[in-house]
Amino acid sequence: SLPMPSNEEKKIKTFIQEGFVTVEDNGKYGITTAGALLFARNILAFPSLASKALRLVIYSDDSKLNARNDITFAEGYAVSFNSICSRIEDELKKIENIGAVYREEKSLLPVAAVREVVANLLIHQDLTARGSGPCVDVFTNRMEATNSGALLVPKDRIIDAPPKVRNEVIAAFLRRMHFCEERGSGFDRIEEGLGVMHLPSVIVETDDDFTRVIIAWLDSFQQWSVRDKLRTVYYSTCLDYIRGRSTTNASVRNRLGLPEKDVSIVSRLVQSAVAEGLLKLEDPASGPKARKYIPYWA
Repeated sequence: SLPMPSNEEKKIKTFIQEGFVTVEDNGKYGITTAGALLFARNILAFPSLASKALRLVIYSDDSKLNARNDITFAEGYAVSFNSICSRIEDELKKIENIGAVYREEKSLLPVAAVREVVANLLIHQDLTARGSGPCVDVFTNRMEATNSGALLVPKDRIIDAPPKVRNEVIAAFLRRMHFCEERGSGFDRIEEGLGVMHLPSVIVETDDDFTRVIIAWLDSFQQWSVRDKLRTVYYSTCLDYIRGRSTTNASVRNRLGLPEKDVSIVSRLVQSAVAEGLLKLEDPASGPKARKYIPYWA
């Protein structure tokens, strides 16, 4: 919302103040890594950053054998972020028949969750890693977002952990453009969006040199694996806890999209989460109908 500088000199001065451009000893201008990654017309023109252009691969089924589209977004992140998200969102739409006449487009994933995943992908990549860059793979049953660098917090604490940022200048600027937040709330928003659509919580995979976030869409709760169910119960309880809410059988049923008649199914699932060490009773002395649960670390 800032006014456009009136001339080229003022534009360059603004970029210098932001740390995107430098003035060299010979009086010429230099472009910083952050400046190139955010504003380049073509990231591929910078040899040391060429691998950092985001790649989007669309597959015809649930495997990597049949790619039907492979797109590299060569413009800087600040320029191309909305285009990236819009293209992914278009790929995630499906047509639903409404009655005998009307047809409606429906997204397979919550839009807010997609945007948070993409923002985290770009911001938290390890820029020192050569030959690898951010990539989003869209399959017929899931979306995978992979970047270089290990996860900065333990993966079982992604909901409540204090914010840690690998690339502070890029993160700060994308926040000012309202593409993301710096408050460590990215996974909170993702979990909230998935909860509204009654989808399983994210799968997070990480090692020394990569982090991958996977979001799957399933037509019914019966398709969920046991790990999907336990992970979702745990992350939803984490979200409840940091927001000052109590996790009960009813709140878990609501998160999973199950009717009241499935109270016994949810009870067994919650007890399994307790047995696995993911949850614990808020008050061990409470009766069965009054039981409330908190994360194991609370």
